[in-house]
Amino acid sequence: MIIRKEEKTKTYTETEYTIQCDICKKVFTSRWENRCCSNECYEKLKPQLKKEAIKRSTQHRKWVRDEIRAELADHTCAHCSKPFRPVRSDAMFCSPACKQASYRQKKKVIHEPTIPTTVVHCMRDKYDIYIGRANTRSGLSASKWENPFPLPNKASEEQRAACIEK
Repeated sequence: MIIRKEEKTKTYTETEYTIQCDICKKVFTSRWENRCCSNECYEKLKPQLKKEAIKRSTQHRKWVRDEIRAELADHTCAHCSKPFRPVRSDAMFCSPACKQASYRQKKKVIHEPTIPTTVVHCMRDKYDIYIGRANTRSGLSASKWENPFPLPNKASEEQRAACIEK
């Protein structure tokens, strides 16, 4: 704590401060604005100085973040449609919970087909369409969506699968 400041001239080196030590409360004079009278007192004060520095930096970060938030316009959450003040300019969700719920909803839509697939017997109804190779036993001609790779007649299951995978 600075008690008195004496300036003999306008140069910094000739300025003297009368200071009371923060640890032992001893009064001393110095050319700088010290908080401690000795190295022993400074070592005792070091942890407190670190805490103060962290507190100042945290407060500064909060202040900067709040200034940035004040400049950003309100957004609407993409999941719950509630208005919120974003931390970043590209924020889409009001909370991590909404972000996770939106992800799960999208994942569910992707993996669950909206129209269920129905397997029907070939050519039972007039609107059925055959998609496949020509089948002479059933009297079916080849469709325009048939597999263009020929299958050998005496091929094994593995050979047929290999031809289809081509």
